[in-house]
Amino acid sequence: MKAATDSDTEYTAMNAPPPDRQLKRQRSSFQEAQLTISKWMSPKQIDAIIAGLSLTLASYFLHFVDLMMGVKAFPLFAPPLLASSVIFFGGPSPPPTKGFLVCTIGAWAIGFAGHFLMEDGPTAMCLVAGLCLIFFKISGFFFVPTLGVAVVILSDTSGAFYSPVTAFKWLLTPWLAGSAFMYLASHCVSVLRKNVRAALSKAKFKATLEDSSDEALKQIFTRYDTSGDGFLQAGELKFAWQVVTGIEMSEVEAQALVQSVDTDGNNEIDPDEFIQLVREEMA
Repeated sequence: MKAATDSDTEYTAMNAPPPDRQLKRQRSSFQEAQLTISKWMSPKQIDAIIAGLSLTLASYFLHFVDLMMGVKAFPLFAPPLLASSVIFFGGPSPPPTKGFLVCTIGAWAIGFAGHFLMEDGPTAMCLVAGLCLIFFKISGFFFVPTLGVAVVILSDTSGAFYSPVTAFKWLLTPWLAGSAFMYLASHCVSVLRKNVRAALSKAKFKATLEDSSDEALKQIFTRYDTSGDGFLQAGELKFAWQVVTGIEMSEVEAQALVQSVDTDGNNEIDPDEFIQLVREEMA
């Protein structure tokens, strides 16, 4: 009985696919799923959905924390945050914080001054908007959603913002504290979105390349060989690579890719090296 069991085990082991083939089969199934998704939706559409859902969840999380902490807690959510959050989540990655901070300080100061010097109304709103625009242009930073800071302070009818301390507290929380959370969340999500875009683009273009001949790749090479010398420099490779693979790369990444196959040290690649790089990337 034991001998039979050992024989069965040996038979199963002998007929089982090698580990690398099993891994390849798993990868193929995963890539097949990516390709199926990319057939129905473009990477751009999927990226938009991820960004929109992330913005919704992050902003609702702030509101949920406020509800859980009660009225005595420092608020983290305020409706004006949503306009800034759209900017944070809208691009491939959130913009630099310097523009946001400079425009926030300027809009807060203009709104606070207007709250003292002008009566609330359409005229005051229009004047504050104009003053904020002047400040934005002079400072060289345009983070337009920060105009909401001035509007909130100027339109207050409770009298709370007549106190500099109260106005400053609102600036710290919810505006800056909530914005900091949304900025951090958008930064984390931007990494996820980048990986998803790259994976979907790679799956889609891998399927396309399976039917593409080396001659077709050489034609793309020639199209982006702007100097006509039969070689691609890093700047030219950057655009040719995106057309073929659908993956964006920086100038530094393109230079590193060139150096990885550059045997003569001229910082250029020929058509055969280009085809080799593309085939290896899509493998």
